[in-house]
Amino acid sequence: MCRGPHASAQPNRTCSRRYHTSGSTTIKTFSYSINVSFLLLRRDSAVHPLVSTCSAVRSILLAGSPEPPENEFTYSTRAETQRLRTADDGRVVCCRVTKTMLNFGLTPRDFRSELFERRPHHFRGALSERVFTWSDVDALLHAIEPRAPTIRLLHHGTVPEHAYVEEFVELGRTRRRLSKPKFYDLLQRGATLQLNWLERHSVAAQRLCLEIARFVGAQTSSNAYLSFAGDGTFGQHWDTHDVFAIQLIGRKRWRLFAPTFPLPLTYQTHDRSGQTCPAEPALELTLEEGDVLYVPRGWWHHVIPLRVGSFHLSVGVYPPTFFDYIMQTSARCLERLTDVRRAFSTESHRQVVADAMQALESALLDPANAAFFERDRLARERLDAEFHLASLDSASPPLPGAAMVSLTMSGAPALGEGNAILVNGAELRLEGTARAVIEALREHASLELDVLCSKLEHIPRDAVRRAVLELARHDVVTIRT
Repeated sequence: MCRGPHASAQPNRTCSRRYHTSGSTTIKTFSYSINVSFLLLRRDSAVHPLVSTCSAVRSILLAGSPEPPENEFTYSTRAETQRLRTADDGRVVCCRVTKTMLNFGLTPRDFRSELFERRPHHFRGALSERVFTWSDVDALLHAIEPRAPTIRLLHHGTVPEHAYVEEFVELGRTRRRLSKPKFYDLLQRGATLQLNWLERHSVAAQRLCLEIARFVGAQTSSNAYLSFAGDGTFGQHWDTHDVFAIQLIGRKRWRLFAPTFPLPLTYQTHDRSGQTCPAEPALELTLEEGDVLYVPRGWWHHVIPLRVGSFHLSVGVYPPTFFDYIMQTSARCLERLTDVRRAFSTESHRQVVADAMQALESALLDPANAAFFERDRLARERLDAEFHLASLDSASPPLPGAAMVSLTMSGAPALGEGNAILVNGAELRLEGTARAVIEALREHASLELDVLCSKLEHIPRDAVRRAVLELARHDVVTIRT
């Protein structure tokens, strides 16, 4: 148990604290992961009661300032993250409410500077709520047609589909379904079921992918793995993308080995590398339900079932690399040079290559090209908001103030000419309120609608609500009620 000098709460919590300096001001951040409903944050003699319901926090909400705070206190309940800023006299000057499913206990900036592409990290109890039960997995298996590559069964290699899938004609149409006797038997004998792109079939998986995408600042996709026994289906291997493994049900044993080929590109898989996994693991742990494990690409790992049911989600992270930037910019730059387009000749190749390298260096170092690369990456990102059909029903109540609103893209969108952004290949022109909503959401995983309205206090609430619904219609924001 950790009890900071500025906090008192009921038992059953963890506490971490960080200090960083901005100019001459030291900002202290205390992060609490608690499963109780009441927490007191004290600064000198000032006491601020915070109840873990959004309505109570809204009662102390005041207008915020974009300037860095003198003092900042942060805590996370199992359902939400709430940020409280205080002035020198202890008066509350800003409170922000963000509801998230994952609490990593550090900021995205800290993650990128301390962990990203560097070393694995075990985030104990980071999942704030149980989002999957065995009934949910049952429903997925009922709804998803068992066809590769969406569903695969693996047991010392890929199990042929005919060994666990039955195909038949019903009401004049061919159907496929899992054969329960064969499927159950294979699972009990150590097979692992792989469900690819689970975010396409599960809203909970989609939300987890989006939270990690916003946290890391990169596109994500997910696969889920179901097992009840076995010796580790995939053996020792590395992935060519960073992974956040979220243990949703049960537990699993992980053994991680130091990379022998750091930060491999997509095509640089372990089986083509000629590399050998180190003999001794650098890290060995059991991932319990609610834990999250970050594994940078290139780290060897071996995942072993513990003869209990396990269901975990592997969220892959796909940031653009410098290799991508150099290749894309080189192609755009070099194809414009007449000499580069000439037929190759050994007589002139030295001069042509020298001229091309000079032009290429200038292009690669040009900030405008770097900005274009980033805008192009965001423009090509496929956005997918959750459905919200109640907004079409005139008999439904208006969007509630407790609804959570978040951007559906991994990074902050850049406005082009005429206040337009590219969304799923089409240009979307934004009116003033929609533009203000996007600007307000840039720095947050999600915001409660009431908090969003308070940040845009110069705009009528109904106008903010209409803008949110219109942006959700175009997949720019997603709404959780």
